[in-house]
Amino acid sequence: MWQQKKGSVRGLAWLWCAAMGAGCGAGKDSGLPEGMGAVSFWTDRAECGGLPHDFCVEVEGESASGCASAQDEAPPCGDPDAAASFTLKEGESDFDASVVSGDLTGDWEGTVTIVAGTCQLVQLECV
Repeated sequence: MWQQKKGSVRGLAWLWCAAMGAGCGAGKDSGLPEGMGAVSFWTDRAECGGLPHDFCVEVEGESASGCASAQDEAPPCGDPDAAASFTLKEGESDFDASVVSGDLTGDWEGTVTIVAGTCQLVQLECV
């Protein structure tokens, strides 16, 4: 059964970047403004019991939230159609996320470290 997730996903984001090379490259060709980085949050439908669901993420200091639907595989980092994506200043940002529709209930909260010139793909895990 799925449980409420709380805590930091900083390690998960870096692990995903290191293991998968998921759009995490730094450099001048990132397309991001100087001093800015990106983060994309997603959920894996199969890991969440195969239950269809939509979720929204709010990031500290941002006026808008990002929403997305569960995916069957990891989306490209920064894809606004498959993940809740944000462009943020370098540094730590707190986030809150919750399921807003579908057959799943729950929420997540944590901290993600934004690195300028990179995009981090963060999976919100169901356990």
